[in-house]
Amino acid sequence: MTHTLERDDGPRTRWPAPLTAHLPAAVGIALALAATSAYLQVVHPALAQDDWDTLLPVDKVQLDVMRYRLLAEGRWLNFAWWRTAGQLLTPVTASVIYFAAHAAFVLRLARKLAAGWTGALVAAALFASPMVALLAAWPAVQTPSMVVLAASTWTLPLCRHRLRPLLVWMVLSAVLAMLTYQPVSLVLLVVLVLEELHRSTRHLVLVGTGFCVTWVTSALVMFTLNWVGFGVFGLRVQAWRQPNPVHDLGDLVVNLGRAGSHFRDVGQQIALPVLLALLALVVCLWTRTLRKPGVVLLVTVVVAAGLESSGTVVGGFVVAFRSSMWVWVCLVVAVSWLAQLPRRRWRLVSAAATAAIALSGAVYWHVLVSDRQAQLAAYDRIDQQVAGLLEKHPGARVMIVGSPEDWDNSYFRAEAQYVHGRTLFEHGARAAYCNPTSCHAARDQKVLEQQVGLYDGDQITVRPPPGKVLR
Repeated sequence: MTHTLERDDGPRTRWPAPLTAHLPAAVGIALALAATSAYLQVVHPALAQDDWDTLLPVDKVQLDVMRYRLLAEGRWLNFAWWRTAGQLLTPVTASVIYFAAHAAFVLRLARKLAAGWTGALVAAALFASPMVALLAAWPAVQTPSMVVLAASTWTLPLCRHRLRPLLVWMVLSAVLAMLTYQPVSLVLLVVLVLEELHRSTRHLVLVGTGFCVTWVTSALVMFTLNWVGFGVFGLRVQAWRQPNPVHDLGDLVVNLGRAGSHFRDVGQQIALPVLLALLALVVCLWTRTLRKPGVVLLVTVVVAAGLESSGTVVGGFVVAFRSSMWVWVCLVVAVSWLAQLPRRRWRLVSAAATAAIALSGAVYWHVLVSDRQAQLAAYDRIDQQVAGLLEKHPGARVMIVGSPEDWDNSYFRAEAQYVHGRTLFEHGARAAYCNPTSCHAARDQKVLEQQVGLYDGDQITVRPPPGKVLR
């Protein structure tokens, strides 16, 4: 009788299935992080001038500043974040959290859109969003919204099988997004549609309608919080947004023109990705396999554009290019779907179009990050000089000097605001603004103060403590 022995090579090490499934997308994110130069913004972040406010400790002056922004923007969750954990962060830790949340969002969505190593290209394209590149200058402000986006994207699959959990998800995600950064809610609309795409048309209509209702409801929640906190039901829009509330037909025509100008600007700034996505959408509508997804995506774009432009149409305020995050997601979705067509050539076309979109985004990122790093280097030199003067003259007062013409220039004001916020964060010294006349009006001003140049040629002055002269 012959016995056959089974070969035993010992236990085999296998990666967990979820880890291997997300590996291609993770590789794509890592490549995009390097190709876009985004890693520079992580390790040495260049902050926008008003992002320092969210890193500063709570005091009466800073509380007034943040309450003013709260009334203008309605970001109550951001306000709560600043009063708790936000003020404890540094520029680097805020940037790390921001990019980690963005990567988590991309990882989940890329896995949804593409299987296998095609997901690496899709992940790279999603990561390279120019809108996210612009928002990366506000990591302290945008961290809550990115965390909400990532958490909502990962929890949605847990809620899709039953109506009640799905409704809870829609309400919570819409409200949280509205109270952090309103444009994030439209990205969640696209994510929701992609998750429910396999369901019936009736179900999709109900889900879309339900999300629109929750979006309006979340806006009312924000307005109500402003009414409770400030006695204003709505937002007190800042002047730079050029508000133009509708009072007659002429105002409506002007506001419709502003909304159209915004989308024209979006199309011009990312012209190649928009063209590729439009061609991909035509193919989707033409083929039976992708006709339904194509129609659903087209309707989603119309609904998202309507929701985004509603504030402009009603209130007239300008919407920035960076607010249209959902547009980039839709572009990547459209070209990635071509890989689902049966012939191999369509998979190659999809890969080439996705790579082109990723490359376009990477170029945008690289140019933007390079400019910001050059500006940051100039600000670093200013900070080193200010630090040296403050160390030499403890208690000296920092003055930011500008002529009346300088203070009328928005770029100079932004520079001054940056220096003010960074000086307060780094050295605990509150900078004051003045023009040459007011700076030298003090009786104890015996000599010209030691000066530190702003990168555009204007100056910062360190005023001596009362009764002392800098030497």
